[in-house]
Amino acid sequence: MKDFLLKQPADVAAKASLSAEFVFKNQDNKVRWELWYTSTNDKALDFIRNFRDNQKLLGPEANFKPRIVTWACTSCDAEFKRKECLSNGRYCAMNHKGTYIQGKDILLEDLRQKCLYDNLENEGKTELWWDYMKYVHRMCYEEINENCSKLGHKSINRKFEETMKCVSESFITTGATPNY
Repeated sequence: MKDFLLKQPADVAAKASLSAEFVFKNQDNKVRWELWYTSTNDKALDFIRNFRDNQKLLGPEANFKPRIVTWACTSCDAEFKRKECLSNGRYCAMNHKGTYIQGKDILLEDLRQKCLYDNLENEGKTELWWDYMKYVHRMCYEEINENCSKLGHKSINRKFEETMKCVSESFITTGATPNY
């Protein structure tokens, strides 16, 4: 990998990524699985909508975690970062060409979904996350915004403010408000 990167132009080498898997003996006999997605990935959202009942059947022996796909572009121009990124380019939305949705809105919804899951997991109510996801995918298909998320929270009887508290706490700040 190192030799390959050294032979590439700087712009190509900067885009390289590495995925590694470390296999450990399963000490507690539970399955742990993750889904890496973004709220504009229709295939992932279709999977989530359709897999809900299967996850319920797996029960507590299958531990699921949603993960957000982002990329960094700290060297991008200020206008791009303002529209497509959070935290001055540390987190940018994956390619969403062909839509009018800005990357910043996608990232905020992704964070809301992750925070909602984390809050529900702490309460042992993750099945509500699956219901929320089904709602926003069905009802907000062409829109990704705070209003739709509020309606999704209402549909599962959750306080939107609790999720937004988690979203705000997701940013590393030094006394300043998060850059989103």
